Amino acid sequence: MYDIRRYRPGDENAIRMLFQRVFGAELTSEQWTWKYKNSLAHHALPMVATGPSGELVAHAGVLYLEGQYQGERIPFLQICDVMVAQEARGQLGNKNLFTRLVRKLFEQLYAQFPNAFNYGFPGRRPFLLGGYARAYGLVEHARETALQALRPNPWLRVERSVLVSSDLDRLWQRFRKHFALCLRRDQAYVHWRYAEHPTIDYHRVRFLIWGRIVGWAVLHTKAERTEVVDLFCHPRRLRQLLSALAYWLNIEKYPPAFVLLSDRWRQTIAGESQETELITASATWKFSFPTDEVRQSLFYTMGDVDIF
Repeated sequence: MYDIRRYRPGDENAIRMLFQRVFGAELTSEQWTWKYKNSLAHHALPMVATGPSGELVAHAGVLYLEGQYQGERIPFLQICDVMVAQEARGQLGNKNLFTRLVRKLFEQLYAQFPNAFNYGFPGRRPFLLGGYARAYGLVEHARETALQALRPNPWLRVERSVLVSSDLDRLWQRFRKHFALCLRRDQAYVHWRYAEHPTIDYHRVRFLIWGRIVGWAVLHTKAERTEVVDLFCHPRRLRQLLSALAYWLNIEKYPPAFVLLSDRWRQTIAGESQETELITASATWKFSFPTDEVRQSLFYTMGDVDIF
């Protein structure tokens, strides 16, 4: 009844229309081009399904990102924009279109990138569907922390910085060995993810100790909150730097600050946390990263999630 195939140039208009129908939000052509340009360049193509009349009724997207595992550079494949039109839902088991679509996507990606790490941040209902399809494994329920402000030592300074600069590469090389499984937070990534974003205005701060840069954070300010969308530093300085950031933001009259971190790192920082609607999930269909290992090793921030 439904034909499942890889994305073809020109599908993006129908994909954007389906996004509006399913999620009730606009995905502009500029956003789609920015979001998927790395994936298309590496031929990590979305999977779509069409109905009897050729109309597009389902889509499963994939973002091709650069990451590392135990010091080795590997692809990070993030599954996103998984959506099925209302009229194409309802079948059970292996006939379910969501199940068929996601499994087909994972099979294609595994054939192309067998050493990749495949993960995503679905909501609760999509995660349950992925679990029924044996496609997703639960890493954790993502939690958000309201940062606690503590006066920093006088030798620690927080200051505004340009969004993209060479210090990003230097810090990545200094501290990357302390992160077993994570995105490459280097200059190329920050430029694409934040500087080139077509709709959100991000800005960056950096942390200095005795004048030497020891970390950075990317911020997005809304009317009622400041989101610490991304950050990078030595793990042992995480609590100290985030507390200093919250103090600096308060002095500068920013709204309260929130950060979303993988559980292992979240437990080291000061502030109260609460569960979000996001589920951190790793692929269990074809891909071979054990969920328990991912739970212990993966470092992620809001920046890993495409909605921030």
